[in-house]
Amino acid sequence: MAASKAGGYEHNFLEQSSTLKEFECPLCLHVTREPSLTSCCGQHFCWHCINQITTNRKPCPICKKENFTVSLDKKQKRKVMELKVSCTMKERGCTWTGNLGALAAHTDSESLMDVCQYIDVICSNKCGKSLQHRYLRVHLLNHCPNRLSKCQFCTHQDTCIKIQAEHYLKCPRFPVPCPNACNMVKIERRLLSKHLNECPKQLVECEFAYAGCTKLCRQDLEKHTEQSMQSHLSMVSSKLQEVVKEMRLLQTRLNEKDMEVRELKT
Repeated sequence: MAASKAGGYEHNFLEQSSTLKEFECPLCLHVTREPSLTSCCGQHFCWHCINQITTNRKPCPICKKENFTVSLDKKQKRKVMELKVSCTMKERGCTWTGNLGALAAHTDSESLMDVCQYIDVICSNKCGKSLQHRYLRVHLLNHCPNRLSKCQFCTHQDTCIKIQAEHYLKCPRFPVPCPNACNMVKIERRLLSKHLNECPKQLVECEFAYAGCTKLCRQDLEKHTEQSMQSHLSMVSSKLQEVVKEMRLLQTRLNEKDMEVRELKT
């Protein structure tokens, strides 16, 4: 695993320890990052490590001289970048080896080069999923909730999560059950109204509903009509009596109003 940019490199170097000693920072004891040369004793340090010394106006850690200067050693940096390393994802199974200078591109998920298949990446469809790069393609094709998907019942296209959470609730061809639990198990949503006009279990009004008869299933309507003739006649008779009573009450009120009008005229 690499160190933070605050110190030297801690990668899995393939060089001999004696070779690495040449590039070791005396302060952090790792391979120098941005190797910087002191003007006093010519020692190499990581830029960050020695910068802490100069910022605080402390003497050189090696020769103890004060008021020294530091400069980036580009030649030394090229040598460091040419050191051989293995991938930081070696423990996960990556077999890549190469120059330290090429490691950053190898482990950069946005690189167009030989990207490490074992680094963690974030789904490019912005679903928030973090996974190893080698699993990304399968995730994008088969598992990502934000992948482009097509409704299996119509031609509508959208993200998979919107198809399932929103579109299926209004898709005209989505199969829905009959609310009356009849033998038609699945019906296209657009045909549901038509089905209810024919469904044998749909509640319908008896032709004598005006007289007070209740609703019943369509499949029972014919039998109900045949078996309820007497009760229907009774209902109609009662209804007729109510109507006559109301008409008489209205006639009485009308007569009263007529009398009031006459009195006003006299």
